[in-house]
Parts: sequence; C-alpha cells; structure tokens
Amino acid sequence: MLPSWPRWQLAVPLLFIVTLAASACSRSGIDTTVATTESTGTTSDVSTTGGTDATTSSPDSTAGSTTTVAAPDSTTSTVAVEVPEYSIESRTGGTGGDTVVILLEPGTYTDLDLETIVVDVVERFAPVATVHVVDDSSVVPLVLEDLSALAAEEQALLDLHYFARLEEGFRLVFQGPFATVGQVILGS
Repeated sequence: MLPSWPRWQLAVPLLFIVTLAASACSRSGIDTTVATTESTGTTSDVSTTGGTDATTSSPDSTAGSTTTVAAPDSTTSTVAVEVPEYSIESRTGGTGGDTVVILLEPGTYTDLDLETIVVDVVERFAPVATVHVVDDSSVVPLVLEDLSALAAEEQALLDLHYFARLEEGFRLVFQGPFATVGQVILGS
C-alpha cells in the first residue's frame, strides 16, 4: 500500500514543477533566427527578434509563394518582396559566366530594388558573372566598353543612368546616383 501523505504535501512539489516548466517555456526576449528562405524569384535572409514574425514572399511570372515563420508570442504579418520590371538588353557569353545588361524603365528606385533585380537575374538566367543595371538605352553600349576610355560627355551620361554593376558573380557595386551606397556582397 502507498504511504498516506496529506494531499497538500503532494501539491507543493507538483506546483514547483509546473512553475519551473512554465518559466522554461517562456521565451520573450530571446532571439530567433530564420535561415535563408528560397523561392523561385528571390532569396531572402530574414532575422527576427523575440516576438516578431518573419514572412518572405517572392513573385514569379506564373505564381507567387509565401513562407511564414511564427515566433513565440506574436502576431503574423506579411512583407512582400517585389521584383521591379526590367528587360535584358544585352547578353554576352563568357567562360566564367555571362555578361548581362539590364534596362529599367526610368523611375524611382532604391538600392534594395537594384539588389533584388540583380539577384533575380542571377538566379533566373545563370550562369551570370557580370550584370550592368541602367535606365537609359543609350548607355547600354557604353557599359560594355572600357570605362576609362570614355569621353567626358559619355561619362556624364553614365553618371546619371548607370546604377549598379555585379562583379565576379557576387559583388554588387553601386554606380552613379547610388555610388554613396558602396557595395554589397550577395548571399551574405
């Protein structure tokens, strides 16, 4: 037969165990990191800090996809990553990958827009080693020439309409109006 303990003596250790388990399950203030989420159009690195959700969305020409990762004690929100429209004006094959010139419609772009476009080109049209991003068709042949040999008026035109250059397939160097941004290593 089992020893006869008063019920309250059994309740105290049980209450202690429940309290300990509840405190161990509480994760507020703990960082949660979501690894790279890949979809057909874009790869995004998403990080969240305790209490925030991370959602990535990547459009494709035929269908979009959304990945939602919920962090503890949070509500769900969606952030869409949209690739601005572009056209490929030139593509030249090379041994280490192709050289591609992208033409954007004149408009207002951010450095994030330019990075998103370049990542989309690299993923969709591999192998790509070099990408030039411009918004004026008259500068397309100029970006393929030796830039140090350009005339002053040609260089002035590039300063206005040449936005970014991908080098070695991973280093995005901002040009012209975006030169102050510097460079970004893709995939880091």
